[in-house]
Amino acid sequence: MAVRSALPLRVLKAVLSLLLALLMAALCYVAVILTMPDREADAPRPTEQPLLAASPALSVREEDRLRELAAGFPAPFLGLLPGNAVFVSGTAADTAFEGGLARVITLRYETPDGQPLTLETFCPARALALLETEGWTLTGKGDALCSYPSVRMERPGRIRLHAQADSALYALTAPDLPEETLSALLRCLTLLEAE
Repeated sequence: MAVRSALPLRVLKAVLSLLLALLMAALCYVAVILTMPDREADAPRPTEQPLLAASPALSVREEDRLRELAAGFPAPFLGLLPGNAVFVSGTAADTAFEGGLARVITLRYETPDGQPLTLETFCPARALALLETEGWTLTGKGDALCSYPSVRMERPGRIRLHAQADSALYALTAPDLPEETLSALLRCLTLLEAE
């Protein structure tokens, strides 16, 4: 009889020992997880630009008055060297963004054959959501915009290159130009600031 009662006691001891070992392993695992450093907290975070205070909208029709648009704009804006396209107009205006305001400078030109060409500068630089996306298809990496790497998007008859700098987001929207013509146009881009 003593043999029969010792067997279940041994099985019970083995099961309890196994459960205790599993419990100890789980506690060690939890302790390791809790003591791991938070990688997201340790990662350097980019300095976010604050949203802007309201500024009056500005509009110019003369190319030699472009720098007036920079009043109250916290970053250089994308422009075209004079004589490379026909200047039509320029505006600087606020737009709603992230519960505050972003500022957009838009320069409108025409190519020698009368097709529209638009240069836009958005501040803060994270204002990518303000770019029109409907009908555009991402086609890959584009040529540099004023030395900033760009992304190329296309839709029938139009292309857009946009590039994000530390202080602003830049976008060029143009007719679907031959590559050599587009490259020549990109070499004529410049960043303008208030004088």
